[in-house]
Amino acid sequence: MTLTFYYLNLRARGEIPRFILKYGKIDYKDVTIPIKNWPQYKYDANICHFGALPSITIGNGKVISQSGAIARYCAKLAGIYPNDPIEAAEADMVFELAQELNDINPILNAVPYESDAYRTKYDNYFKILPGKLDAVSKILGNKKFFGGEGSHHGDFALFHILDNVQTVVPGYLKDYPSLLNWDREIRSLPAIKSYLDSRPPTGPLLGREGSLIQRI
Repeated sequence: MTLTFYYLNLRARGEIPRFILKYGKIDYKDVTIPIKNWPQYKYDANICHFGALPSITIGNGKVISQSGAIARYCAKLAGIYPNDPIEAAEADMVFELAQELNDINPILNAVPYESDAYRTKYDNYFKILPGKLDAVSKILGNKKFFGGEGSHHGDFALFHILDNVQTVVPGYLKDYPSLLNWDREIRSLPAIKSYLDSRPPTGPLLGREGSLIQRI
């Protein structure tokens, strides 16, 4: 089975499936489409169904779109999607929280830095974030991962969000010791460390024109 993963030159929704595939040691081809070239591919049904990325194609010609569906599919391939219905719901709960917190993606990757739109989105996001992190810290408790001794797709989804948060505001997790320890555990996983060390650095090759990620 040949997997091809498509995404744009952003640190956004495409990171979660990459984390999971790397962690699960699943071979795949990673295709990055520059934002400037995206219009010519946007309605290519061989790449995506709904005019948006990420997407993943399978060797039999099937195309899977929508980031949540892709992440769950990858989690099942990697063997980290829980079999127990309650544990699966708990993992999905953390995953869906991460989806709710996705506005950090345009804050970092898309909205022109220092614009009125950036300030509004930034202020609104960091107004609600502490309450969400207080709640999810209680769910994590003293566990190594949200999945217990092993991580699941919810771990990687939230890790992506908080990785971007810490790119925007370095040191943000210092007031959340359990999440900070969890973050360090995720980063120390060999496959994740390798990916983080090798992915394209922040700078002009990532993000939309004028975005924060191009400046740091």
